[in-house]
This record gives sequence, C-alpha cells and structure tokens, in this order.
Amino acid sequence: MKRMSLTLNALKRIAKIHEGQTLEFKENLSKEIKKEICAFANSQGGKIYLGITDSEELKSQNITNTYLSQLDDFISQLTPKLDSITYEIIENNFVVVDVPEGELRNKPYSIDNKFYIRKGASSQTLTREEIKFYFQEGRELAFDERVHQKFSFEKGFDTHAYELFCQKSRIDEKEFDKKQLLENLKITRDGRFTNAGVLLFAKNITDFFIDFQIRCAIFKGKTKANIIDSKEFNSNLIENIEGTLIFFKRNLRNKFVIEGLQRREELEIPEEVLREALLNAICHRDYNIINAIHIYVFDDRIEIVSPGGLVKELSIENMRSKSISRNPFLFSLLKRANYVEKYGSGINRIEKLLEERGLEKASYENLPLFFTISFKREPLNEPLNEPLNEPLNERHKKILRFVERKPNAKREELYDISGVSLATLKRDIEFLIHKNLIERRGSKKTGGYFVKNDH
Repeated sequence: MKRMSLTLNALKRIAKIHEGQTLEFKENLSKEIKKEICAFANSQGGKIYLGITDSEELKSQNITNTYLSQLDDFISQLTPKLDSITYEIIENNFVVVDVPEGELRNKPYSIDNKFYIRKGASSQTLTREEIKFYFQEGRELAFDERVHQKFSFEKGFDTHAYELFCQKSRIDEKEFDKKQLLENLKITRDGRFTNAGVLLFAKNITDFFIDFQIRCAIFKGKTKANIIDSKEFNSNLIENIEGTLIFFKRNLRNKFVIEGLQRREELEIPEEVLREALLNAICHRDYNIINAIHIYVFDDRIEIVSPGGLVKELSIENMRSKSISRNPFLFSLLKRANYVEKYGSGINRIEKLLEERGLEKASYENLPLFFTISFKREPLNEPLNEPLNEPLNERHKKILRFVERKPNAKREELYDISGVSLATLKRDIEFLIHKNLIERRGSKKTGGYFVKNDH
C-alpha cells in the first residue's frame, strides 16, 4: 500500500470537522473498519482516520508490522478488489486510509458476503431494494455527486454561504484552508464543484440551474384563481430554507396551545412539521426534472410540491419503513449542517408531530413527475381571535409603541416590525382598535394608524 505524509497539526484540525458522508474516525484498528471500507467504495469514497476517538481526541496507535499486515488483510477482503486504496502513516502514531469510490461496473462491492453503503455519518447494510436501485446496470452518477462544469470559486461562489455552512456545521472555518476543507468533504473534486456544492454555495442558483428555486404563493379561497401574494427564493440552499420558514411564520395563522397553567402561541401547522416537509422536498426531489419546488397556501390547506414522484422501489404504503434517497450526498451535507437527522425519519416525524398536536394526518399524492404533501388548515373563525378582555401582549405593546413614535403608521410598516403573519397582524390591529388604543385616519391610499388620544 502507498504511504504518504500528513502533519499532526493537520490531523488535529481534521478531528474538529466531525464524521460525515466521507469521513470516519476510529479509536483503534479492528474488524469494524471492513464495513467502512466497503461502504465508501459503494458510495462517494472517503477517508478513515485511525487514532481519533468519538470525542474527537487523538489516541496514538502502536503501529507495528503486525498492525500494518492486519490493515492490509482487511483491505484485501473487499470483493472485488480495489487496488487504488491507500493509507498514510502520520508521525508513526496515526493512520488514515483513503478509499476512493469504486468503479460503477464493479459495484456493489462486498465484504464478508455483505453489502454496505454510506448514509451520512454511518455505514449501513444494503437492503435488497437498495441493491437494485443503487447498482442497476448502467446507472448514472447521482445528480448531487456530478461535477458542475461552470461553477467555480471565481464564478458564482458566495463566501457568505460558505461561512453560513461552516457555522451551521459547527466547523471553525478559520481553522481550515477553504479549498482543502471542501476537498476533504468531497464537495469539490480536484478543485471542481459537485452539483451539491453549487446548491449550497451559489449566490444565485438560477445562474447555474434553470428553475431550481423555491416558489411560494398564497391564494384566496381553495383554488389558484385568486393569488394574494408570492415569494421566490433563489439564493444558496441554506438561505432558501431559512427564508421559506420565515415565509411560513409570516403567512400562517397562530393559535394558542394550553400547557398546564401556561398558554403559548404556535403556528397552526407546527414549524417542525413544515421544516421536515420542506427538507424532504429538497433532499428527495428529482433534480433531473427542470422545475422548482412549489409551496401553495390555500384557505383550507398547505401543499408542498416537489419535482419527481417516489423512486419506483417506494410507494406511499411502504415509504414509512423503507428509505431510498435520490440525493444521498446532498442529504449528508444537510445532516452535517444539522438540518436533518437520519435517513427515512422525515415522514414518520411529521406524522408523529401532527398526532401529538391533535391535528389531522397529512395527505400524499404520488405522480410520476411530482410528489405532494398536504396539510389541512383549520377554518378561520372567532375563537382564533384575541379575546377583548385579554391584557396587552408583547406584540400589542410593540405596535402601540411604534404608532406612538410614528403617527400615521402604515400597515406595511407594522408588518415589517411585527415579525408575524398578515393574518395575525390584522387581528392585533383590530384588537387595539376595539380597545380604543389606536384608530385609522385618512384615505385608503395616504391614511394610517394613530394613537387614539392623539387629537
């Protein structure tokens, strides 16, 4: 096996990155390394660092001829053989095994008559359905793993998006050379970005992909006949996720939840549910279909529509117990950034959260070109309004202070400072008017809100 060099300081920095789709840490050499070798060969490749503990501390190895012979033996057990596996010995105390992705014509690789694949930070045994899906003859490289021909550090790369990813991933970006870190995470390959990297770090996704943004629309009624408002998110993936969640908060109604003697407000559809559904759409959509993710808010329901139906091995009936991702590499990067938890948990988490809140089950539609998840909204009625005998809450006080400071305040200004949905703002304004604290004066075009005793 080929032996190269890596400094101890470089190894300490790598230990802070955390395990992921292409990184595995082992405290000692053991037969457990075999499944990691097999999983990396069947996935995008990766590196196994021997001498890093689960707590990301360094633990020196006793590297003898016997130790290296055992490592060579473990590597040789991969079937078919992968001669391009190498390892480095670092200052005679640590070892890093570099496993490249195996050739498509030789997949699936096995070890001890078992097949493994990398899913996030763990190596898992392949099911029969996954073997058929991942390694059917002539299967192309997944979209998220392919190298983009035009995107580069000089063309389209957003440094802010990179810093945001590092922050979400709890990586101290000052500790690492940017290019080396992205290469280590396999986001770049020989300096060229994968499509997953473009989605994460593009200033504007539409500069490189047609119609890959997230489009949101609000409709009056139960059909698309009367659109009230719309919003489009076409920045990097993390900002698109955060922007869409803010869109939900601003445009859905709040409701009161009683817990013991306390009362709190939450969205009519819990934020955790909407977040899971949005991330499912992003991670499992078919990026070979040129279309945006669409979010529709109707009076009676919310729909999240992602391009591409379920992969053919899955159905609405079995999707809770089986998991096959179209974009495992992108999923692993969002998992690293702490947006998703584990493979196959999204739908189950959504249904559990809805049940805990006493809400109706989500409904699903699976078509060849689209997958839709729908959440039923409760009808708007008086119980959702703030009772008039209630004291002022912090939102009411915030609006009142603003109107005091700025007479003739416009609804748009109140919306900007309130941080709530238009429906909630409307209820708050009506509440303050009924309390005789504010009033509206002037014409529809130029008028605004004033403190009631300001005559």
